[in-house]
Amino acid sequence: MRKNSIKNFFILSLSIAFSETDYDRVYPLLLSLNSNDGWTDIKEIDDSTNIINQYDKNLIGYQYIKVDIPFFEDREYYFKMSREQIIDQDTTTMCFWLLLEPFKEKANNINAIYLEYGAGIWKSEQISPGKYNISYRLYMDPGGSIPTFVVDIINETSIIGLFQDALNEAYRRQNTRS
Repeated sequence: MRKNSIKNFFILSLSIAFSETDYDRVYPLLLSLNSNDGWTDIKEIDDSTNIINQYDKNLIGYQYIKVDIPFFEDREYYFKMSREQIIDQDTTTMCFWLLLEPFKEKANNINAIYLEYGAGIWKSEQISPGKYNISYRLYMDPGGSIPTFVVDIINETSIIGLFQDALNEAYRRQNTRS
């Protein structure tokens, strides 16, 4: 895992090399991130996330995060997830997301902190014959008065957990087909 600092914010990056067989399991799953059959089919995960609009290669959603830590407020945000290319020459981006301005003056909960800064991107590239690299880059500022070292722990845990969830789901899907 790598950390890069930009204006006092950290961007985390995690890359994993895959054999062609494992890549063939994981890649289609990541391409389906914002589709109805994606592993983030949010209605199956919990009631804290709502799909507001879905069109072409884009999804607009809202998420409320309950925080069960004393002295910390809940969080909420709107986001856009897309499978569009970021630039014309981009051949490695599979999916990216970014936080949006709130659609309403205040979203659902007046006690929650609205997250203003965050983005993530999944990339894939062949690194040698039969070997592929899949990476995820995350930037998330959880807002509020959280010490930087706690923010780092939260983001590191999130990025590793997300990768693990993707791998587990890819293997689960393959095993149900076999």
